[in-house]
Amino acid sequence: MILVFPVFTYDEGILQLYGNPPVWPTPTRGVSEIRLALRYRSNDSLLRHFKDTSTLYLEIVDYPGEWLLDLPMLAQDYLSWSRQMNGLLQGPRAEWSAKWRQLCEGLDPLAPADEKRLAEIAAAWTDYLHQCKSQGLHFIQPGRFVLPGDMAGAPALQFFPWPDVDAYGESALARADKQTNAGMLRERFNYYCEKWSKGSTKIIFYALIARLCWWTACNRSIADRKHLMICVLP
Repeated sequence: MILVFPVFTYDEGILQLYGNPPVWPTPTRGVSEIRLALRYRSNDSLLRHFKDTSTLYLEIVDYPGEWLLDLPMLAQDYLSWSRQMNGLLQGPRAEWSAKWRQLCEGLDPLAPADEKRLAEIAAAWTDYLHQCKSQGLHFIQPGRFVLPGDMAGAPALQFFPWPDVDAYGESALARADKQTNAGMLRERFNYYCEKWSKGSTKIIFYALIARLCWWTACNRSIADRKHLMICVLP
């Protein structure tokens, strides 16, 4: 069993589904894990001679689906991502991002980094993402901003796309010192992607493998007409 992850809230979810009135279980807000014991009867006569049933243990890692939205960021740099995010600010998105755009006015990319101001603008960008999500939009980046998990409150989540790349020129922004406003945002973007790629992508990979194993085991059980009993273990 993977001991570093919290246990998936299976019991709480069941209580919510069978409540009065029933409600949909609370969405996943971070990584969690559950272990299944799959008890089955084998068609192998030799194995059945020694024991009536066998047990296969399956560990499943759950994670918020919003984290998958950040996968494309791993193939982008800060400025190309900024261009893409600003290109989306059309129609309702333009209205929802009005406060963020207002706070960005007059922000000098080459001035010494003002961390307090950057944090304030990042909070406005996060509010914009929450608004997008509440309105049913799914392409929101960074996805982890709306479900930060163990990164809640971390400076790594205090960045946002540069509002107007062409106003200063891409080459000037790309060369900005790390201690400037633009440079600090770029470094936080890079750190976020590096941490995400080394951490969350591994979690997601193992979760996908677990689901593949689950699908294979179920299909084989149906094909072989075995009696399959599933027990959820804490």
